[in-house]
Amino acid sequence: QENPENYFKSTEEDLKIYFDNIPKSLLFAPYEDIKEAKKVFSNEKHLNNCARYQKIVLEYPWLESVKDNLSLLQKQQLKQKFGEFAELQNEFLKKNWFARLFGQIKQKAILRKSIKQFFANRKHFSKMYKNYTKLVPSFDYFEEFNQLKPEYSVLSDIQKTYLTTIQKLASVVSKSTTDCNNLLYDFVVLNYIDTFETHNRLIVSDIKNYSYIVAQVASAINKKKELTKDKLKANLQSAITAQITRSKRYSEILRIAQSKRKWSVNKFIQKFGFELLRGIKVWLMTPETVSEVLPLENGLFDIVVFDEASQIYIEKGIPTIARGSQVVISGDHKQLRPSSLGFGRTTYTEDDEDEENLDTNAALEEESLLDLARFKYKEVLLNYHYRAKYAELINFSNYAFYKGRLNVAPNLETPAEPPIKFIKINNGVWVNRSNKQEAQKVVELVKHIFATRQHEETFGVITFNSAQRDLILDELDDECAKDPAFATAYNKETVRRDNGEDIGFFVKNIENVQGDERDIIIFSLSYARNAEGKIVRNFGWLNQLGGENRLNVAISRAKKKIYIVSSLEPNELVTNDLKNEGPKLFRKYLDYSLAISEGNEKLARSILNGFIAEAKPIEEEQKRNILVDSVQKNLENLGYNIKRDVGIGNYKFDLAIMDSEGSKYILGIECDGSIYQGKTTARERDISSAAYYKARGWNTYRVWSNEWWHNKEKVMSDIQEKLI
Repeated sequence: QENPENYFKSTEEDLKIYFDNIPKSLLFAPYEDIKEAKKVFSNEKHLNNCARYQKIVLEYPWLESVKDNLSLLQKQQLKQKFGEFAELQNEFLKKNWFARLFGQIKQKAILRKSIKQFFANRKHFSKMYKNYTKLVPSFDYFEEFNQLKPEYSVLSDIQKTYLTTIQKLASVVSKSTTDCNNLLYDFVVLNYIDTFETHNRLIVSDIKNYSYIVAQVASAINKKKELTKDKLKANLQSAITAQITRSKRYSEILRIAQSKRKWSVNKFIQKFGFELLRGIKVWLMTPETVSEVLPLENGLFDIVVFDEASQIYIEKGIPTIARGSQVVISGDHKQLRPSSLGFGRTTYTEDDEDEENLDTNAALEEESLLDLARFKYKEVLLNYHYRAKYAELINFSNYAFYKGRLNVAPNLETPAEPPIKFIKINNGVWVNRSNKQEAQKVVELVKHIFATRQHEETFGVITFNSAQRDLILDELDDECAKDPAFATAYNKETVRRDNGEDIGFFVKNIENVQGDERDIIIFSLSYARNAEGKIVRNFGWLNQLGGENRLNVAISRAKKKIYIVSSLEPNELVTNDLKNEGPKLFRKYLDYSLAISEGNEKLARSILNGFIAEAKPIEEEQKRNILVDSVQKNLENLGYNIKRDVGIGNYKFDLAIMDSEGSKYILGIECDGSIYQGKTTARERDISSAAYYKARGWNTYRVWSNEWWHNKEKVMSDIQEKLI
């Protein structure tokens, strides 16, 4: 994937020339080392400097042994010694052969003694003696040698061999060293791939058929899901038939169930528990109801599943757990905590802290059943987000609360207007914990939605205290009294249902919206200056311990649009000096919302970056991928409008093709590069992500580097077919 445009794939040049002149130590060196060597010598000046150093050393190798710390005077002395020895050696060589034969040892001793103090070792002494005429000329290159030495000395052995080979190829194939750097890298890569494919024919065959294999596995998974549903239905029906319908007491059970005088659930189960507990395999109950109506019997259920466990006190869940053989505890510790309203929770005193109660008391220190489970067991994150149509609606929650771990699909289309709209009210006044001007604006907005919605969108209003909720409801009632047509639409919308599910209009405060979702959410902040012009920081639930969780719930309810009605600019709310996180995150959310509303994407991303300082910033450009570059270039040559790195976080496309109007993406393209490798399992990379994108409306295509390497023309043809 890093070398899709390899020179040797299409050249008719004789490959034997390269095989003969490239050492095996490079052909079979680790790829990362070769890749780094190519990068090092991509700097032409650095390549030429190192090549120059090698040339000097090849001609005068003894320069490598000269001490590094010679003074200017010592260098002059060494040059003088070289000259004196050269003259002495010339005279010596004029002697007859017999005198030269027995005088050689003495001559070498003279040279060794005269230069000993200037050299760190005797590594090149024989070459110095043999090439004595080059000793003095070598000093003309001594300063240049010293200047280049630091640059060359940091090279690894493979890089030095790589450099030597570049120079050798340059002389053999008559090309520049810069060209030979690219050619050497391409040839080594070609050899890697050829060697791998030669020795792994079966694997290569699977790689070529990988798209087909993925499709077959995905089909098998879907088939298994359907078979599982069918088998579950059959098992449930079989149990009811065997244990209840065929029971001798069936007619009595039926008579009492259909009687006008209904028995209590507790009494009914006590009477017919034998049949019911064997015939009905799935029970949907609150923990309190389980304790009230079901017998306290170990192993009564094979498995107990807790939903929204962040809202369950530990001691209220224990009796239900005792009735099961296995337990699944699910919930979101970033959403609502257990409420102390009603019966509250069990407490303990110092008198309870005996040895037998230590484990119990330690457990009770955790706030919820989910907290205790997270402390004791490894957690699994369900990280696919499906609710919001536009990423902007969930990005703040994703980064502020989940550190960017949620998988959020990129926007398939550019919305006509920003998904979050910040509406500033100029005359709002804070009176009795409410804001009448905002309430009136909310009513106006509700009427506007009724008049302009095109797809019967559902919607609701969320306030940050009960006083503002009540005021908005009063204003809506007043408007209904004045406008009969609005009253009809409003009353119909409040009781709207879909397949039994409540999807009607609501006005709720922030404490009561968990579990709700609507296409459009309107926030009325109510905070404003009071009659004296002072901003009272009365954040209510937000400023309580865990208030940030309530904020997270509220801002993640919308599927298509959020309206924020506010009497203050975000910068008018000072929260840095407050103790709890709720108000601080609330202020940041307002900053983010205003940025989205104004189309300031750079500022919005900067705010999100602040929550993941330990991770790579989300706007940081992805590591350049040569395969993606190659695919992009080929598509742009065909005239397509291409966007790169579309989306935020782990779930983004390397490339995406836009329609001719530039308003909607018609194809998302993934390459098996850094984004692909960031997904931890084959199932997530190749099946789950594809299913997720399909569910979000995306048309997708995967470019495999192997296919692009062997036949990019076919890949381009396949991409064009996906666009038909």
